[in-house]
Amino acid sequence: MHRITHLVITVAVITVATCAAALTVTGTSVADAPDWPDIAPGEYVIELTPDADPQAVAAATGATIPLEPLGPGELVHRLVLEPTTDPQAVIDALLNTDGIALAQPNLVLGTTDALLLRKRFFTDLDVAQVTASDAGYRIRQRALANAGLPAGAPATGVRVAVLDTGVDLAHPRLSSRLLSNGYDFVDRDATPGEVANGVDENGNGAVDEAFGHGTYVAGLVALVAPGARILPVRVLDSDGSSTTWTVMQGLAFAAARGVTIVNLSLGGPTWGPVAERQLEHLANSGVIVVAAAGNDASPVEVYPAGSPHVVGVASIDGARGAAATFSNRGSWISVAAPGVAITSTYPGARYATWGGTSASAPIVSGVLAISTRLMPGAPISDVIDTVTSTARPESLDGLSANGRIDAAAAVVAALD
Repeated sequence: MHRITHLVITVAVITVATCAAALTVTGTSVADAPDWPDIAPGEYVIELTPDADPQAVAAATGATIPLEPLGPGELVHRLVLEPTTDPQAVIDALLNTDGIALAQPNLVLGTTDALLLRKRFFTDLDVAQVTASDAGYRIRQRALANAGLPAGAPATGVRVAVLDTGVDLAHPRLSSRLLSNGYDFVDRDATPGEVANGVDENGNGAVDEAFGHGTYVAGLVALVAPGARILPVRVLDSDGSSTTWTVMQGLAFAAARGVTIVNLSLGGPTWGPVAERQLEHLANSGVIVVAAAGNDASPVEVYPAGSPHVVGVASIDGARGAAATFSNRGSWISVAAPGVAITSTYPGARYATWGGTSASAPIVSGVLAISTRLMPGAPISDVIDTVTSTARPESLDGLSANGRIDAAAAVVAALD
């Protein structure tokens, strides 16, 4: 994912204006300005105060279109202004505007496999190894070893949302497990299927490089927790790109449809205070969010995996029981799971061998679904602790806070 170089203006005054109003923005100094990564030009995510009038806020800020709420009765909105070179200066001005409690840029996110400026799922493969045979799609894959799988317990009825590039709705291994009320926040329709449009939307020289990602991720949830019901929510385009706002919409949509677990095999270098507040609200309402930690072989935090309200997941090479060479690492990551050369579902009734932390996250989501089913009514903190406290740390120093998952041990603990 290419980063935008920000031109930070010192001392200057920038005016964002429409015929309705003007927001006066004083540029920040280079020393004071945060290092915001890629942002959607002119777009901000704001949280209003409870007594604020959205129309008055739009007029006061010079919004180019009406504020877009996250949902009915929500205080969080998307605000669109004329683009400037100094988003932090705009944020400072927004925070001094009556009716606005929090503000951040609308950040560009993507699959966690894109953090080294190219899409990749498995560290040694640029593209999936695709086959029509389902022979490799089984719980006892060699790559899934050292994870305590199968866990020997169903996850019947537990709802898991997969926020990704969409899902092949007709795939024979998935169709009976998918909930029918998903949504596509990319094309804005009620059909969250995989779409390969043949367009290089992110300008990186590759076309549709994330096509199949969502189907692959959903297939791993289904493989680990076959009784779970999967809610497909499309928030990534076929190049694997999205924004904070689109993902937040997907999260709100999933929560409103009664999911217990949300899988996010996506992320970026930062997340923002408004988006972080949403994750806190989701955790308080009983929704477990699981996110891939990224494939940079780095200790630098990736979000939302780095959020204290999220179960962040690193990768191990399940066949060897060792840390995956590409995986990000650190105590900010909750747990690790297999993520090397794993076979899962792929669009067109096919199967693919891929990997990366994008694969590790849905494996953990599946184990959490099983634990949730075995612990009816338990607080989500107890469910998460069941999975993380039974993880095995051996030979994985520094990879994650709790080592690699042991699904069998988690099941025993859940039944105690």
